Amino acid sequence: HIYHGKLTGAILKPLSDRGIPIVQTLHDYKQLCPVYSCVRHGKVCEACQGKHYWKALAYRCNRGSVARSAVSCVESYVARMLGAVDKIDHFICVSHFMAGKMRDIGVAAGNITTVHNFVDCERLQPASETGRYVLYFGRLDATKGLFTLLDAMRMNPDLTCIVAGSGPEREALGRYAAEHNIRNVEFPGFVSGAALAELVSAAACTVLPSEGFENCPMSVLESLAHACPVVGTRIGGIPELISDGDDGYIVEPGATEALAEALRKLAGNPEQARRMGQAGRAKMARDFSPQRHYAQIRAVYEKLPGVTAW
Repeated sequence: HIYHGKLTGAILKPLSDRGIPIVQTLHDYKQLCPVYSCVRHGKVCEACQGKHYWKALAYRCNRGSVARSAVSCVESYVARMLGAVDKIDHFICVSHFMAGKMRDIGVAAGNITTVHNFVDCERLQPASETGRYVLYFGRLDATKGLFTLLDAMRMNPDLTCIVAGSGPEREALGRYAAEHNIRNVEFPGFVSGAALAELVSAAACTVLPSEGFENCPMSVLESLAHACPVVGTRIGGIPELISDGDDGYIVEPGATEALAEALRKLAGNPEQARRMGQAGRAKMARDFSPQRHYAQIRAVYEKLPGVTAW
């Protein structure tokens, strides 16, 4: 999985020399981008294209720091030299979107398999009542589209939105809401465990208005497993998880009016939201179960040379 950071690409050659197959599951964009996110100063960026890592230094992509960006740049070149792409026998991508990006940098399609993340519906209770508010839960950073969400809530003064989470944009979001007199958005901070499950279960819908390359966001899977429909944006792997009009809605990134309308549709029609939530939970149980995930992972390993079935 994510060996970089704790270990280095130096682990790859000894494994390769001994004929030990290496499978890496990709949860971020490390092979494409020295700062792992394909984000430059709050906006989507694909300048490096998996090889022009020097651009991360030129643009100061790591927190605006020349020193940090230089380290990220050098680390990416060294990792590539040590075999971060060439010595991996097979990549497991958690979205078709990620798989496409790996093909773009030259990885053969036969060496890539998409296996989405999974969610255990048996451990998550479905919503038992009509939702009362719109919920975002996750990290509060510039690529999540949260300022667009605030603008959408300004267009829906009769709705309530809870933005649960922490992150670098927390204070800026609060200031923006105050400056624009947006009083129907609450910021309870980081919420997890049973408290978060209760928030999701009591929501009319959850929303992921991301404007960055989400891979396979667990917030979508967990929401649908709770029988809570999701409004998401058409970017990254999000459209692979939401069936537009069936268990949620998909809108374009940054499309404030479309986002406001989708939230209004679900919050204003509890029966429709309930049906869509049930469809989402059924899809999670069918297509995103732990059992299905295990079978897909096992199938990848068993195709590798020298690996016997177990």
